[in-house]
Amino acid sequence: MRLHWLIAVLIALAAALAAIFARKLGEKRGPVEVNWVVEREEDLRSWAMLHGLAPAKLTGDGLTTEVTGFDPYMLAPPVRIDAERQKVIVVGMRVRGNATALKIYWVREDSPSWGEDKAFAWPIVADGEFREYVITVNHSAWRGTITRIRFDLEPPDCYGTYWAIKYVRVPARAQVQLVGMSPTKAVVAEGDGFELRVRLRNLGAEPARAEVNVEASGNLAAEAGGVEVGPASEGIAALRVTALKSGVARLSVRVGGAKRSLEFPVYSREALAFSPELGADGVYELEDGYAVVSGQAALLVPRGGELYGPLILALRGSAGWERVGSLHLELRALGDGVEAFALAPQRAWLENGALKLAWEGSDSRGGAWRVELAAKPLGGGLIALEAALSGKGDLLHFSVAVRAGEPGFGASKSEALFPGLEWLEGDERSSSSSVVPEPYNLRVAPNPIKVTVPLMAVRQGDALVALLWDPLQPWGGGSPPAPEFASPNFVEGQENHLMKLFVPPVSAFEENKEEETPLKLTNGTLKLSALLYAARAGSVLEAVRKWVEVFGLPKPELPRSLEEELRLCARAYLETMWVPGRGWPHAVPGWEPEPYPGYAHVLLLTSYVVRDADLKAAILARVREALSLAEARWGPGALISGAGCHIPTPQLPFLVGRLEQGLAQWRDEVTRLTAAQGPDGEWGFQPSATPCGAEVARKLGEPGAREVGITATYAAEVLRYARVTGDPVALRAGLRALKAMERYRVPRGAQVWEVPLRAPDILAAAKALEAYLEAYIATGEERYLEGARYWALAGLPFVYLWALPDRPAMAGATIPVYASSCLQGPGWFGIPVQWNGLVYAYHLLRLSAYDRSFPWRELATLILASAMRQQVTREARGKPVGSYPDSWNLAADRDQPPYINPEALAKVALALAGASPDLNTARVTGITVSTPAEILKAELSDNELRLRLRWQREGPVHVLVGAPALEVWRGRERLPRVADINTAVEGWKVSPLLNATIVKVAPGEVELRLALRG
Repeated sequence: MRLHWLIAVLIALAAALAAIFARKLGEKRGPVEVNWVVEREEDLRSWAMLHGLAPAKLTGDGLTTEVTGFDPYMLAPPVRIDAERQKVIVVGMRVRGNATALKIYWVREDSPSWGEDKAFAWPIVADGEFREYVITVNHSAWRGTITRIRFDLEPPDCYGTYWAIKYVRVPARAQVQLVGMSPTKAVVAEGDGFELRVRLRNLGAEPARAEVNVEASGNLAAEAGGVEVGPASEGIAALRVTALKSGVARLSVRVGGAKRSLEFPVYSREALAFSPELGADGVYELEDGYAVVSGQAALLVPRGGELYGPLILALRGSAGWERVGSLHLELRALGDGVEAFALAPQRAWLENGALKLAWEGSDSRGGAWRVELAAKPLGGGLIALEAALSGKGDLLHFSVAVRAGEPGFGASKSEALFPGLEWLEGDERSSSSSVVPEPYNLRVAPNPIKVTVPLMAVRQGDALVALLWDPLQPWGGGSPPAPEFASPNFVEGQENHLMKLFVPPVSAFEENKEEETPLKLTNGTLKLSALLYAARAGSVLEAVRKWVEVFGLPKPELPRSLEEELRLCARAYLETMWVPGRGWPHAVPGWEPEPYPGYAHVLLLTSYVVRDADLKAAILARVREALSLAEARWGPGALISGAGCHIPTPQLPFLVGRLEQGLAQWRDEVTRLTAAQGPDGEWGFQPSATPCGAEVARKLGEPGAREVGITATYAAEVLRYARVTGDPVALRAGLRALKAMERYRVPRGAQVWEVPLRAPDILAAAKALEAYLEAYIATGEERYLEGARYWALAGLPFVYLWALPDRPAMAGATIPVYASSCLQGPGWFGIPVQWNGLVYAYHLLRLSAYDRSFPWRELATLILASAMRQQVTREARGKPVGSYPDSWNLAADRDQPPYINPEALAKVALALAGASPDLNTARVTGITVSTPAEILKAELSDNELRLRLRWQREGPVHVLVGAPALEVWRGRERLPRVADINTAVEGWKVSPLLNATIVKVAPGEVELRLALRG
């Protein structure tokens, strides 16, 4: 026994010593450089085409293959990567086809199995051009020692895609790059001190001390400096600079062999004090400068010595002109390194009702540049800007930028909006990781296709500053100009808010960059147009309204008639999604079939519209079958249920019966809701483990936290019941919720099952619109219509109001949230979820009956048109005809599963076709009347209620009167009082449970008189 014990101890000691020696040896050796370059046949041997790929070949492009099957991936040679320090993978490759991302999988010494828990996707562009992708792997599972790497192309069905890898590098030694530089002041005056921020990036796995040498022109004093840049990270060297006197200044920095320079103006103090007395709209030439006046806004252009500027944006106030920002023109060319010019106009003149400003300069390579800006007042706070660049040279960047708050309110703000990507309040910072995880949170300069309404806006108090543009403008290239947004301006470290439009745009898939391959100009001209907008306003939504006023909504063109559309939807319910004896799945794959009454309701309404007798008969047979299954499963009260529906409507039992039972069930549900309502009138967030898991759910929001989307969702249900029935308790509860909702201005928190509570959310706007609209119909009070109008406008920043010519589904497509699901992945930017938009569109149609302040009906039709273009129209594997996708990837222009039943889509189409799924409601001296029939007249006199109704559909219709009746007449005939109204052809009954009267009448235009109890 002792011998065995001694041997075991010796073995353990040897293992421990070996582990220590190996660790010490690893520490001594440091990270191992990976440098695969595919140039020879033997370079191919360590690569394995594991799945869905043709055998690899050696070509001039390197390792070359083609996607031949589903889910293509290849295995790279073995590695030993120190993941804590080696976080950068550089891939040089060429892809041509329909792939959208390179997905990297890995295994570790301590975790040798492959899985989605160790995977990271990076967007790519598959246009056949060679590109170098510098990929920073920011993933919690990238740790320890990586032993193998696998490369996949996404999506998995990118058949026929050409894929060539020239090289893959995982740097180990320090590699410091000079990325950019910017001053911490946008408007510099003589005597100002500021910092020059020099951005550096280290691709390697070792830290590096980067020394920055600086040269300055005679009117500047500048100090050199340096910074320690960690492995696979960025660093900022902050160099102190002082402006000694006005004039053109120049700074140049060198880091190793890389150089950058910046030429910029230093203004006199007198120029910054320029504040002339100005009158109405127009262009003014003044003794010491110029001014462009439009509404409450002015662009002030002082003259100081040889320069004009700064270009100051101001708003008229009680004490003169309030400075709210500045306008900037910027140019970067490739000379001796990157040479940047912050342009100070050298000439100014008036021409054709516009102020013209011009600048000329050259770079060190001999490039000659001329820039001309025209600023013309359009009235109402709008100033049209057209910047023209001509000359020859290697252009990297040309932009029109607004820096809101400098001069003026600085980095503070009340609101900021970048539609499709950001909606901020107060101290919230753009590109925050609170709703999108790193590294996906950075959305400074996104692919232009992610912008829903082409504008950027910042509001501080009642001062609104915005930049609007036409994304399809012919600037001189084939793609939209690129936007850039930072609020506050953390990109340049300035006390302002950056809103910029620039060309040439960087590759759509390599985002958050301003420079890429130079655009060679040979005496060519580029033109960049935008609208500067400034006004007194209480919401950033005023900028959206102004954009629509200027550019208009896209014309809503439906791809097929409404009847054809409803026939297509019916096919989903009759054929492709129906499971005999069970019902319909909400979506496929992943949902079990149920006999949802709401889907039968859609079919019944469709039977009112279609003209084909055989189809109508098939529809009605399926309705009867489904309702029989529903009653057997859930009871007769379930026919009023909105289960499985995105747009719950209580109309079905008003058409087919079981109304008393349905209303009783609905009342019980509303009673439970109001019992859960807080003393403040709101409902709180309750984390759910589905679908993100309990740990992630706790990060989505604090238990009990309030947000408009949560409260509006429940308030809409309570107020819908109150509107239909006239129930005073429900009405009071709903109105109390609306009172609490007055504090919210940004729609958030309606989809908290998977996105953070604070994420801007179109469904929250839709539910708040619905809640306020129900309150308005129930009470007739104008303040609730005003609330509905506001939340209808609040949905606009989520809707694409423009489209690329090759993206037919883009116009009217709707972004669901400005966030990612379960705090994972790149978020929903550029990925519409149309069912969200259809809920919004349905309530816009309802609003259009009461409000004419905006083209709500056209907007709803536009959203429907996009949904119809996304809909499945042909047989395809796993895609039921008549369904539509949960989401649509606009960059790839393709649908993404699962595939949803067309309930929401059909309800919007039905509402447009005149077969509304809603109930009509009239309120007469405290008595509520609700019915699917058109209410032509409702009068109360001496306890007699007189109604004139029109119902021109097949079958009888029910009328709910919120008071007990003594007698009921149809015309001059007394209607029979019945015990079971479900089996009667016509008749009426009083429900003691509801304290209401239910009347059932045949189709036609009818006069009803109800003698009510006193």
